Amino acid sequence: MTQPHATALVSPWLLRPLRVLWVVSLGLTLMALAVAMPILFSQAHEICRQSYCSGPQLQPSQLRSLHQSGLSLDVYGIMAAALNGVFALVYCAVAVLLFVRRSRERMALLSSFFLMIFGGLTFPGIPETLGAQYSPLQIPSGLTVMLGAALLSLFFFLFPNGRFVPSWSRWLVPVLPLVQAPSALFPNSGFTMQQLPAIVGIVPFFAILATTIGSQVYRFRAVSTPVERQQTKWVVLGVGTGLASFIVLVGASIVLPPSFSRSIWAVILPQGAMYAFMLLIPLSIALAVLRYNLWEADALINRTLVYGSLTLSLVALYFGGVILLQSLFRAVTGQSSDLAIAVATLTVAALFNPWRRRLQSFIDRRFYRRKYDATRTLTSFTSRLREESDLGRLTDEMVTVIAQTVQPASVSVWLLAGQEP
Repeated sequence: MTQPHATALVSPWLLRPLRVLWVVSLGLTLMALAVAMPILFSQAHEICRQSYCSGPQLQPSQLRSLHQSGLSLDVYGIMAAALNGVFALVYCAVAVLLFVRRSRERMALLSSFFLMIFGGLTFPGIPETLGAQYSPLQIPSGLTVMLGAALLSLFFFLFPNGRFVPSWSRWLVPVLPLVQAPSALFPNSGFTMQQLPAIVGIVPFFAILATTIGSQVYRFRAVSTPVERQQTKWVVLGVGTGLASFIVLVGASIVLPPSFSRSIWAVILPQGAMYAFMLLIPLSIALAVLRYNLWEADALINRTLVYGSLTLSLVALYFGGVILLQSLFRAVTGQSSDLAIAVATLTVAALFNPWRRRLQSFIDRRFYRRKYDATRTLTSFTSRLREESDLGRLTDEMVTVIAQTVQPASVSVWLLAGQEP
């Protein structure tokens, strides 16, 4: 059985320099954000005539949709800059919280650096924005992107106890920054990741991702203490929800008709939704590192699985039912009918609670088997308790139930003096 260990602390002789470095990094991050916001606002006024546009630039069709919606380029520029700025500032705010509360702890300090550099600069694309605008900043911006990638690898290879598990995973940390080095340091040269075969750029990323997931699974099952497992669950909940939303939005952009991609809402809504879901990552990391309400993670994960599955299945049923019924009405009457929508809506409403209970039961059996079995055992014991009058049999059965549900190292029963089972 894995024994808990003390939280790893930063060496006293390193603590002060690291704190100074953190404060300097925060100042540079906020300065970069302040400089990048007007640049993003200006880029929103530029027209992109390519098939793929980076940053807030709009294609001509999206610009026409913007004007048809009654919005101006100034309003769109403010929205684009504010979206990136608020996203980065939330990450920085959580980084400040971790630094103020737990800067003596290794994992908390690393998490704070990771959230500040990766979430405050790298993910919103602030270094690329500054490097494209000011050529002397290209190399520093590229190094910042590589630093963000390194901190990303370090965080997920070390979380939650600050130790590499397995130990050889430390040698994989430089891989992701090195993969990004050519395009990050030399964006205008002939040697960029975009000009390499797609498989060359994709394989290292997914290899690191798979290794990271594998190391976390191994750590969770073989190394982590109960508290560390709850910390991992919180981070998995936040990161999993953020990545799942990103994948869903990318998939939706592929499935939706081309007419929607030419709309301004195809730019505003997906990006806003993605950034909103990605904010769950710093919040979950803060909860995990600060160990606040750790044990509520199981309930949240359970409800996320249940209601996420319920929403997806009922939405699919609703649209499938509408399409099917409209096809039937057109085949019979030659025209569509609002009755199809009404029938599909009533069907989904009637199925909501029964289907939710079935999904809850399935997820409890499949993912929470021990808790599910314990609940059934306790329910059965409670019903028999009302009918049992033999104290000896009741005591034996109570010991058996406790051993099956709680699984303690030993079970003892004390009776009052003068009473025997």
